[in-house]
Order: sequence, then C-alpha cells, then structure tokens
Amino acid sequence: MAEAGAQGGAGDAGGGAGAGAGGEGGAAPWFAGIQDADLRGFAETRGWTGVDQVVESYRNAEKMLGVPKDKLLRIPEGNDPAQQAEFYAKLGRPEKPDGYKVPDAYKQDAVVGGFRDTAHALGLSDKQFEGALDWYTKTVTGFQQQEQQRAEQQAEADLATLRDEWGMAFDQRIEMGRRVARTFGVDEATMTKMEAAMGTAAFMRHFAGIGEKLGEDNFVDSGGAAGSRILSPEGAKARITELKNDKGWFDKFIAGDVEAKAEWDRLHVMAYPGTTESGPVPGMNPKEK
Repeated sequence: MAEAGAQGGAGDAGGGAGAGAGGEGGAAPWFAGIQDADLRGFAETRGWTGVDQVVESYRNAEKMLGVPKDKLLRIPEGNDPAQQAEFYAKLGRPEKPDGYKVPDAYKQDAVVGGFRDTAHALGLSDKQFEGALDWYTKTVTGFQQQEQQRAEQQAEADLATLRDEWGMAFDQRIEMGRRVARTFGVDEATMTKMEAAMGTAAFMRHFAGIGEKLGEDNFVDSGGAAGSRILSPEGAKARITELKNDKGWFDKFIAGDVEAKAEWDRLHVMAYPGTTESGPVPGMNPKEK
C-alpha cells in the first residue's frame, strides 16, 4: 500500500510540472492560432500572455507616435517620383504648380511664374509658398519705394543746380526744353522715362541746348518784345558785353534813355542772380573787371 501511494504522488507531481511549462502537455498557447509563421514567432518572443496585452501594446505605441498610422509620413527613399509626390502631397503641396494661390497683380509676372514652378519642384506647401511670396512682394515694394525716394531727392538736387546755373532764366529754359521735346514728338510718358534714365539736369540741359541751337525765339514765349526775354547769367553777361561795344546804344544810355537804362538794370539782375541793384555805367562795373 505504501508503495502504491508513493507512485501516485510522483504521478501528481509530474502532471503539475507539465501544466506549468506553458502548455507543453496541456492547452495550446494563445498565439498558436496565428496562421503566419513569422507573426506567430514574433508574438511568442514578445512575452505577451494574451490578446489583451497585444492590443494594449499597440495602443501605447500609437500614443508614442502621436498620430494614427494613416497620418504618418514616410520619408522617400532615393528619387522615386511617386514616393516624393505622395510625401509632398501630405505636406500640403498642390498637385500642380498653378495650384498655388497668386495675387491678381502677379498672375502675369514672369518672375513669380518661375518661382511657382520652382516651389512646386522643391515640394513647398501652400503655406510655405504664400509666406515666401509675401516676403518677395514686400521686399520688391520696399526697394521700389527707396528707389523712388532716391530719384526724387536727386531730381530736387538737379533742379537746385539748374536754378543756380540758369538764374532768372530757369523757368523759361525748363519750358523751352519741354517744348522742344514735344516738337520732336516726345510725349510726357517718354519724357518721364528719359528724365529718369538721363537724370533731371542732363535731360533739361539736353533739350534746352537743342532749343538754343535751333533758335530760342522758336520755342520761348517771351510775352513781349524780344528785349524782354529772360537770359541765363552767361547770356546776360554776353549781352552786357555786346551793349558796351554798341556805340548807338551807349549814346542813348548816356543821354538818359529810359528803355536803355531799364535793359541795363535788368541784364545785371539776370547776370548776377541774387542781386537787385542796378549796374553802373558801361565800362565802370567792378564786376566786369
């Protein structure tokens, strides 16, 4: 009897050991039903005790990624066009270059058109393209404003130089230059472009010079007799010298002729801008020494 009891105890111990070995002699493990051998082997090596742990592990992995699987981006390998197109599309790139939004003012701009093609090739999203184009337009506008300001300041400086150079004849010569330009068929828009390219001073001197060579009387409205025409300082000095050598005029001046005296005074005001005093008797003007 004792011997039979010992044998029974050993048998019970053996059965317990078989159950604790993970089902070697009992029920099949939970992953035994997985059809794919690789997946079955993977599940076995993970140490999961059941489906609950598998689902929990997946949920934790998704939390670490931060987004669902369909929201993940896979960086293209190599230069495969299809992979790159899919990648850039997920980043927000439009399907074609003309899908970028361009303001109406720039739709015909060749530079913006070229940038749009380049942006698409580089994979820029709508938002990135919009930001880059905004920077471009603001930069260009800033440069244009600076250039306009510089041109206006230079034009003012040029006009100041011409005022000193032409004295009382400034307005007359400015108008003469513009009349010459119009006579040769140069419209206002073209004159503006020429003035911008040449500079105000050079532009005005050029056309005023043409008027002088063709005859000032043809382009200047003196508003009176020829003797009342406004002259530049150089022209007025030349006229003073001419009158000094004109005996007939000199005799009238000495005799107190009112018109001769008025012309003499007027010539000196034009010859020496900023002065208002009458010139002395011919040959006695210290300014002419």
